[in-house]
Amino acid sequence: MKKRSMLFIVAAAVVAFSSCKKDDENLPFNKLSVEENKAVVETSAVKAAQTFDAMKDHEVVDAMVSLGGILDSFDPMSVKKGEKSKFTKTVNAVGGLGTGETGINELFSVLADPGELSDDPESIQEVWDELVGTYTWNSGTERWDYEENADAIIFLFPSTTDGTTNNATLTISNYEGVVIASPIDEDYDGDLPVSLNLEVDIDESVVLTYTFAVEYNDDGIPSSVASDLTMEPYKFSIDVTNNDEEISATYQFTDDGDIVLKLHGSVEGDFTQENIDENTIIVTDTWEYTDYQWDETTQQYEEVTVTETDEWEEVEIGGIIHTGRIKLQLFNISVGGVGNVTAIADGMEEIYPDDYWDDPDFSEEVAAQSEADLLNEHLQLFAIDEDTRKKIADVEAYVVEDINDWGKDYYVDFRLVFGDGSLVDLETYFEEGFEDFVAELNGIISDLNNKYDWYLDEIEY
Repeated sequence: MKKRSMLFIVAAAVVAFSSCKKDDENLPFNKLSVEENKAVVETSAVKAAQTFDAMKDHEVVDAMVSLGGILDSFDPMSVKKGEKSKFTKTVNAVGGLGTGETGINELFSVLADPGELSDDPESIQEVWDELVGTYTWNSGTERWDYEENADAIIFLFPSTTDGTTNNATLTISNYEGVVIASPIDEDYDGDLPVSLNLEVDIDESVVLTYTFAVEYNDDGIPSSVASDLTMEPYKFSIDVTNNDEEISATYQFTDDGDIVLKLHGSVEGDFTQENIDENTIIVTDTWEYTDYQWDETTQQYEEVTVTETDEWEEVEIGGIIHTGRIKLQLFNISVGGVGNVTAIADGMEEIYPDDYWDDPDFSEEVAAQSEADLLNEHLQLFAIDEDTRKKIADVEAYVVEDINDWGKDYYVDFRLVFGDGSLVDLETYFEEGFEDFVAELNGIISDLNNKYDWYLDEIEY
């Protein structure tokens, strides 16, 4: 697992903002001016912010705030003292949309999390069998009244925080597990979750459904994960694939079937352990420094030369990953392309060899320009209006000169190249209407980094 995680670090950093359909690069430019295109993009960002805000008023949000408050005081689903269950975290994440305590990124994070039950030393199936039953909230005693049932965990509770009538029902059903080796805890010999369903009714009308399904490889590592939460007309979905040929994750948020936000990242190659081992090398770094150590004979500190060696594993990424893809779509606007990871990885090693900082002839400006040329050669990047299937602009790498108190720094950034040849840097182009969207997107990027060891840079706004 550690070796595979290292692949994400390099690949995601190299191919950030790269991937769409193979024929997207051949789409014609639209006929709009730079300012007209900018207005189209800003409209999408404003619509996204408005959708985030409108979702907070969904009736199920109040119900989740009510249930979340009850569970905070007494959660029968928690199997470990002081730790909330996945179920409770999901309830709180939905309820938090209304109170402002959580955002889209926190909800995605909970949906992608397999839950803390897999960390517990006892069997999940045994815990499930113990919890199955109907829990009715008693406003008088402020406790749950329990009654046995056959095959589901059911909560009856008020749909509002000040309510006393249990007009809301939450049903957790269809739990299935599989007994397989656990990569989380070698001492755990119980089952891992395969499926789980959740449904919320208010006044006998379904207002929320949630499905969670997982498949595992022989090592107990999820090979695919599908997690969907629907509260009409909104739907959140997460799909993860992890096999010997592809590692990918897709996060999507839709409103009545229309894409509000979609973020997809994947790397394709040969991820067999044999190939990873063949492309893993041991790197050593030896250095010397002068230290002063106490000498008992002379009774004074003597100058001593100390030699130390550091050793670590490095993965030759070009021999494992062939293609990297990531696509960002906001309503009808997408940014993406496709990148040749092998060529980029090889080129970056030539531009920045291991000892480049010790080379007196190394030029940061020349290296940055070489990096920009390399990316432009092996990454095809573009912004597209998905409604018209016309290209808004190509995206190209270029060198930025930064003058500061210490002199000049050079780094690679991206800018838009429009059909008429106009050049606009991304920061200037996306200067209005993007505050809420960028905050949510950075939260999702942070979550992807944490879960999959990707090193995607957050968007500076």
